[in-house]
Amino acid sequence: MDDCGVSVSRIIISILNIIFWAFAGTLFYLSACIFMSYGDYGEAVSLHYMLAPGVVLILVGVFLVITSLIGCCGVFRNHKCLLGTFFALVLFILCLSVVAGVLGFVYKDKVHDSVYDELFKLVDDFNGTSASDNPINLIQEKAQCCGVYNYTDWESTSWGVEHIGMVPKSCCKENFMNCTGDIIFPLDDINVEGCFNKISELFFDNFAYIAAFGIGFSILLVVVLLAVCVLICRPNEDIPYINITGGMRI
Repeated sequence: MDDCGVSVSRIIISILNIIFWAFAGTLFYLSACIFMSYGDYGEAVSLHYMLAPGVVLILVGVFLVITSLIGCCGVFRNHKCLLGTFFALVLFILCLSVVAGVLGFVYKDKVHDSVYDELFKLVDDFNGTSASDNPINLIQEKAQCCGVYNYTDWESTSWGVEHIGMVPKSCCKENFMNCTGDIIFPLDDINVEGCFNKISELFFDNFAYIAAFGIGFSILLVVVLLAVCVLICRPNEDIPYINITGGMRI
């Protein structure tokens, strides 16, 4: 029965290590996508938080790879010191998962408001000639959006007052090469949806799926911690007694 529990524990830990490797690879891929898709946004100093997730994903991926290596060595070599280190690292990951989940729920609305405020500032400060206008142009071109809530947001800006009946060319749809930014109904050549909605869809609409994954992952970590405890608490192999003079055994 004891051997069965040890075998099951080793299988569970091995499965987690495989998941760690796969998860780390996924994180590296996602971070590369973030840098390729939003790297140009880094020109806006206040929009660095759009690239920050990519850096965090890389760091988490490296940490998972190191943790899985320690776990593999501890299991296959039955090294209790390595298993103890693996236990501490997995416990640390579990604590981070819980903290991240709590902070995600607490600060979700704050981040939501920050995105709106930053987009509104970029649109309001736009003048069409300064190099600092590139961020909002890049956002509108990449996300295929216009304005904050919709294209009419440009009417109340200083740029819109000087260019009545127009929106920046970055609001033009990709497949309309002759678009000049003129507001001509039925608005076939410009994007009418605001950038705030597009970014919200990207970062917030999948929050429920991320939360569900986090809960499932945390449960798996708890099971793994129990499995590690089984291996650590397993008594050492029986040491054979040696007869010595006087009939005593050691």
